[in-house]
Amino acid sequence: MRAAVYLRISNDPTGEAEGVARQHDLCTALVDKRGWDLVGVFSDNDRSAYKGATRPGWIDLTDTIRAGGVDVVVAYATDRLTRHPRELEDLVDLLEATGTQVETVSSGSYDLSSPEGRAQARIFGAMARQESERKAVRLQDANRHAALKGKRMGGRRAFGYENNGHDFRTGEAEAYREAVRRFLRGETIHGIVRDFQNRGITTTTGRPVTTAILRGYLHNPRYAGLRAYKGEIVAEADWPPLVDRGDWERLQAILNDPARKPRQGPRTQNLLTGFLRCTKCGRTLTTRKNHGNRSYGCPPTALGGCGGTTIKAEPLEEQVRDWIFEVATSPVIDEHLAAEPEERGSVARIAELEERADVLATMFAEGSISRRQFEKASQRINDDLEAERSLLRPTSRTIASLSAGEAVSDLWENGDVETKRELLAAVLDHIVVGEAVRGWNFHDPNRATFVVRN
Repeated sequence: MRAAVYLRISNDPTGEAEGVARQHDLCTALVDKRGWDLVGVFSDNDRSAYKGATRPGWIDLTDTIRAGGVDVVVAYATDRLTRHPRELEDLVDLLEATGTQVETVSSGSYDLSSPEGRAQARIFGAMARQESERKAVRLQDANRHAALKGKRMGGRRAFGYENNGHDFRTGEAEAYREAVRRFLRGETIHGIVRDFQNRGITTTTGRPVTTAILRGYLHNPRYAGLRAYKGEIVAEADWPPLVDRGDWERLQAILNDPARKPRQGPRTQNLLTGFLRCTKCGRTLTTRKNHGNRSYGCPPTALGGCGGTTIKAEPLEEQVRDWIFEVATSPVIDEHLAAEPEERGSVARIAELEERADVLATMFAEGSISRRQFEKASQRINDDLEAERSLLRPTSRTIASLSAGEAVSDLWENGDVETKRELLAAVLDHIVVGEAVRGWNFHDPNRATFVVRN
């Protein structure tokens, strides 16, 4: 018999693939014991099977099964294959259609051609799903308790701090304090960034400091020795502050001054607008509101949809939040951090143009130039800004914050709706919303199928 081995582990913090290596040894030993021919090893290291993240190894394996190249699939345990009931049903259909068997090291074998074997696989799948959901709840509770005690919960190294989160990294710490002093003296963020770029000051990942990144640093309460949770300061942190809290509060008063904010068009208040697709007709779901209750639904037939898919907004948005936190522990985020060279050039050019716009506004306010001169110069700068911004990915500002070491949880909990949407757009292409099960009046997470960006 032709055997294919599938290996998967959800979290590999060291990046050394030790977990899948152990699975490999056990699975190949089982193949040798059975006397089967090993035709392929398919691996997804540091990939979750719970939240719908793309698994290249899994895709290659199912393609090979579909092509008739495998007689038996070997895995360490059933939950290494999938933890998603909908995906399990697809696998059952595929194995039944091709006559492929499943055998595991720790969970035994399954005859998916029989009702008993399929029932057994579904029971194990449901139990694995329950454990994943419990793990998500435990992680949320751990984050909340850590926040209330002023502790950090891992993540990338913060700018200005060593990996332990407590000791200062001298060069970065001094750069941050310098930025605070200069901004409080009246210098613009754009000017400070331009100087930092000229001096070669970089983020924790070695990328140039941009306007968006420095603004995020100045807003972040961690530098004042404060712990935030879901956008609110909940405790004094157990790490030393980089700046005096009074200085940081002055920073916030200036940064949050409405007079500093540029005029903007109306912002969407619905997190998932544009991300949802109807499973029946493929149309984009639109937002609805009925007696204060929000939902997403397929447009009626008169507007080109089928009108047959509706899902409550709040529970789905909570599921999406859990999904993005799960994705944050996988390589998917890191795969989208690297900006193209021409994009980095555009970021620097935008910072320069924004600084020129600030200088121009100051000159007009002081009476150094006329209104006509101001409007003419502003139009030229705005045209150049629009051209440069068109070269950027729509998610570049959020990705820049991630590249600078900002944790996904911090961006999500402290950010507005637009920040969250940018974070989703960095990794999520769309979500297919399936049909509701008749008689169910509670949120069914199996209705949402996440399709990540390539």
